[in-house]
Amino acid sequence: MVIDRVTYPLFHNNFVMEASSKDKIMLVNTFGTGMNHYEGWKTRRGGKYKSTTAYTIDRDGSVYEHFDPNYHGKVFDKKVDTSLIVISMVNMGYLTLDKESNEYLTWLGDIYKGKDVVDRRWRGHRYWEAYTKEQQDSVVELLKFLCDKFTIGNNVVGHNTKVEALNTFSGILCRSNFDKHYSDLSPAWDFEQLKENMVL
Repeated sequence: MVIDRVTYPLFHNNFVMEASSKDKIMLVNTFGTGMNHYEGWKTRRGGKYKSTTAYTIDRDGSVYEHFDPNYHGKVFDKKVDTSLIVISMVNMGYLTLDKESNEYLTWLGDIYKGKDVVDRRWRGHRYWEAYTKEQQDSVVELLKFLCDKFTIGNNVVGHNTKVEALNTFSGILCRSNFDKHYSDLSPAWDFEQLKENMVL
């Protein structure tokens, strides 16, 4: 697979440069458009922001590696971070419908310019930006590559609700499996398809 390691690199100020064994791959959202999250990572906290991810998959399916996945970002700022390889999906997450204008708004209050919206009530929200087929195809390729490279089980949690005792789990999950306060990945993600693809 093609992994772009050149265009959006992060340097040691933006992740924890300590190699550790990995047994989980976690999927999260960027809650933004394009690579805006990357630009934010580099400028927050005087350039020392570390709540970053090793990879981003853009909406066209492009895969960017920000740092060596042997290292880790402080996604939760807990010990579990050392066992995670985290992949960000470019996705706005939840949307709201403005009844006066009949337009969807992002969580920032901007008019949503995308086309595909998923209507499903979950965790206090109803509308969600859809993920693209290109993203779903790329994430499967990247997951298979990483599972093979790091000897991580190809087990997929297969849903986005909270799971207990994840410390002993080896495989693929999303941030919302850790706590009910997270909304990524959203109900717009095809969890069943991911499970099927990872078994093949």
